[in-house]
Amino acid sequence: MLRCGRKLYSENYRSFPKLKKLLHIAICLLAVYNLSGQTISGKVYDENKLPLPGASVYLDGTSTGTVTSDDGSFELQIPKRINTVLVFSFIGYGTETVTVPSENRRFEVHLKPKTDMLREVVIQKGGFTRKQMLAIFLEEFLGRSKAGRSCKILNPDDINLRYDYKQNRILATSDAPLKIENPYLGYEIDFNLIECYVVFSRKSVSRGDVMSNAFSGTTAFKELADTKDRFAQRRRDAYFGSQTEFFRNLVDGKWDKEKFQLFKGSYKTDASEWFEVVYAKESYHVKVLGEAIENSGLTLEPKTFYAHFNLLYDKQRQSGVIFRTGAFTVDSFGNTDSPMDIVFTGEISKLRAGDLLPIDYSP
Repeated sequence: MLRCGRKLYSENYRSFPKLKKLLHIAICLLAVYNLSGQTISGKVYDENKLPLPGASVYLDGTSTGTVTSDDGSFELQIPKRINTVLVFSFIGYGTETVTVPSENRRFEVHLKPKTDMLREVVIQKGGFTRKQMLAIFLEEFLGRSKAGRSCKILNPDDINLRYDYKQNRILATSDAPLKIENPYLGYEIDFNLIECYVVFSRKSVSRGDVMSNAFSGTTAFKELADTKDRFAQRRRDAYFGSQTEFFRNLVDGKWDKEKFQLFKGSYKTDASEWFEVVYAKESYHVKVLGEAIENSGLTLEPKTFYAHFNLLYDKQRQSGVIFRTGAFTVDSFGNTDSPMDIVFTGEISKLRAGDLLPIDYSP
């Protein structure tokens, strides 16, 4: 979800290959509140205050959801403690998200029509076609792992693509939630794309020129029928060594040879010297124990960071992480409120939308 110059990574662990390119993937799951078992209900209206039947209502990043009835009403059982937001969406309307505090169990939501967006249909001299942009977008968005390559977006025509020639990047939005079929992990996913970009080192749409990519959105998961056991091992493989496991282990203080090891430059370091973790209000508040450092010469924005480390997972999988923020919050499921400010490199950075698991997944 970004690439920077070599200067930042001049201190890589000796056995790590030199990182000439930095790939960073940031997935916003909008986690904000903790819920205990309860039933919530309400109504969804359109811009004219008329009931909106058939609107989707779901807990972001989970398989818990429903649709509104003919009178726009819904009722949803929250199955267990989970940190997320409630998402309301309908084709042609803007998506709304709300927190779900325990004292409020009934909601009234008004959806507004989306502002019409013009598709990029004019090809500038030396420009790129929609077919070319769509191909690289799908590759960068879904990923090139086994899971990513197996995925298929069933409604690609709903994707709006625009090439920003000043900043050499593709910008993507969608008119409706992207319907992702993931036969490798056994999920159907509705991905409501909020923001996505793919940045290139020059005016290009070639894989070798990709400098960065980032996407954010809300997700609703649905299990493929009667196949959960069939995909159990694949899902465990997708979880181990992922961003989610990294954040869970960070706040739990789990650092060992079978999990993540932390390196400062070429030397293994003690995580307690770099992170201060405090549990409060159902979340972990993490402080990075370092001062902001200016990164002159980097293409990464903003050009400051608080710490950067190399990571080794299970004694073989090599990654890196840059903290561009001095403080962030992590919930009990491993979701952070600062995904765009924590940049991963190496193996972790290769995991994209095709490798997503529900936020409450546990191996």
